[in-house]
Amino acid sequence: MIFLVFCCAFYGAYAAEEGGSKAEKPYFWKVEKEGKTSYFLGTLHTPITIEELPCSQKIQHLLKNSDLVFIETDSFTEEQKEFKALKEKMKLSKDGSEFKILRPATQEFFRSWGISENLNLYGYASVFRRLCLDGEKSLGHFKLDEAITNVAYATGIPVRELDDLYEYTIAEMKKRLAAYNQLSGFKLQMEIDLLNQDVLQFSRNCPPKIYTDLIDSYKSHRRTTYVEQYLSRLTPEEREAWLLERKRRNLQWLSRFEEAHKDHNRIFITGGLNHFIGPSSFIDMLKDKGYTAKLVTCEN
Repeated sequence: MIFLVFCCAFYGAYAAEEGGSKAEKPYFWKVEKEGKTSYFLGTLHTPITIEELPCSQKIQHLLKNSDLVFIETDSFTEEQKEFKALKEKMKLSKDGSEFKILRPATQEFFRSWGISENLNLYGYASVFRRLCLDGEKSLGHFKLDEAITNVAYATGIPVRELDDLYEYTIAEMKKRLAAYNQLSGFKLQMEIDLLNQDVLQFSRNCPPKIYTDLIDSYKSHRRTTYVEQYLSRLTPEEREAWLLERKRRNLQWLSRFEEAHKDHNRIFITGGLNHFIGPSSFIDMLKDKGYTAKLVTCEN
């Protein structure tokens, strides 16, 4: 099934070890140097609310009392709003023909979710992935990163970005769209059949267990070796490329944090959990620079 292949590839990096007791702590670090204290929250880019996290009240208190918030990409900037508009435009069909060639049951499935009948095949595949993962939450609900950014704006705390991924992300999306647009004949029909089959099995396979296990493990802070597990499934070339890209981004995060650290006393950073654990992690880079970093519990 094409969706489960996608899901395992995309979320496999987050697979957590089974077992271990529930710990009353989130993936939340206290970072100190030169008398200044910052807090780093590792997140999943999913519609989880702040209230669902362990130590939620403590995290919100520290967030609201910070003097600068760093986010991977701020989805509320004009640039990101333009990106969202472009992303939606890339999902549109030129003539509405794609919807008409889906099975009647597939058409009714998308209608039941209020999905437009004027998307292209790339659009329907993208929408289905989100629906399969998060159901109703995928339709207009904020991801955890966005919810934190909202709190910062509402509290009047300045927000900065850790990444410059705008052009890269657009380029990757255009590649995927081009791949769909180049489908024809048997390959096109096979892709349509796979989407029809995925929709037919929606209630059985969605959300995938690997995804629900990921969220449960994240919320309960079970011991995880997901980065190592993910890397073990890659070829040597893919592994090297993944590590180099993550190291590049972490070094950029470190540079931006250290520059801001000169002028701010209470920085709050939120970013994808995989940046904070595993080889060449952001946390290890900070320790090499003389910072102390320890996980926060609800008590300390």
